[in-house]
Amino acid sequence: MSSLDVDILATPLEPLPCVQSVEVIEHLRDPQAFLRGLRKLLAAGGYGFITAAITAPEADHIYLYWTPDEVIAQLRHAGFTVNDYVQERAYEGAPGEHVPKVAAFIVS
Repeated sequence: MSSLDVDILATPLEPLPCVQSVEVIEHLRDPQAFLRGLRKLLAAGGYGFITAAITAPEADHIYLYWTPDEVIAQLRHAGFTVNDYVQERAYEGAPGEHVPKVAAFIVS
């Protein structure tokens, strides 16, 4: 299998058995449109791995997520079924320090 570097919203593509998006959606003005395109790209019976930065207000993070539930709502609205997810701290911070998190979702 090879990777693709194309605009999934503008290019008609054959469905794939698996898709992944690693810390992309928080960088988009309209993550919902991207997720809908990604869902259309996933073949029936296929799986996806999608991650998002949570509680991570950075200059290049256009869309800010504060809980995994916000991402789950967008995934479901795009047509995905969320099979499982995990949220982890990005690193161990000092006591009282705000530490960004990442959430990873297995979808179908």
